[in-house]
Amino acid sequence: MAKIPPHALPPKSGGGKRNHERAPDKEQAYTRPVNVLTDDMIFEVLEGSGGIVATIAGRLGVSRVAIYDHMNANPALKSAVMNERETVKDYVESKILKAIDDGNLTAMIFWAKSKMPERGYVDRQVIGGGATGDKEITLRVIHVPGGKLLADDSGGDPDAD
Repeated sequence: MAKIPPHALPPKSGGGKRNHERAPDKEQAYTRPVNVLTDDMIFEVLEGSGGIVATIAGRLGVSRVAIYDHMNANPALKSAVMNERETVKDYVESKILKAIDDGNLTAMIFWAKSKMPERGYVDRQVIGGGATGDKEITLRVIHVPGGKLLADDSGGDPDAD
């Protein structure tokens, strides 16, 4: 697998603290008036930001809102920020695959749960309508001699025998 060059990665964090290049604190004024900000300036500092808007804003001395405003007004800029995020995702995915190649069982389980839920590798089963609404599911469990269980999902009254 190809190695992602260091300049394509977001800044490393140090000592558990977020190490984004941040815009000044609320008490301080931003260093650049928003009306001076151009899309070209954002494109110039995008590389190596990981697509993290706070990092981009900090590099330019503007608020995150100013960056989002430019992204919403310019589809090409928004696409470039999303592509920068995808670069980081590709890098992380390649590291997980490397760990799998090295025999890391935790990485294998993570990959299986993330990428293979259709094969049953999930922490939980989701049943219902999700965002579209709940569905009622009736499941009747019947004990059969010999200790086996059968499920009946016919929807009938479970107490009517």
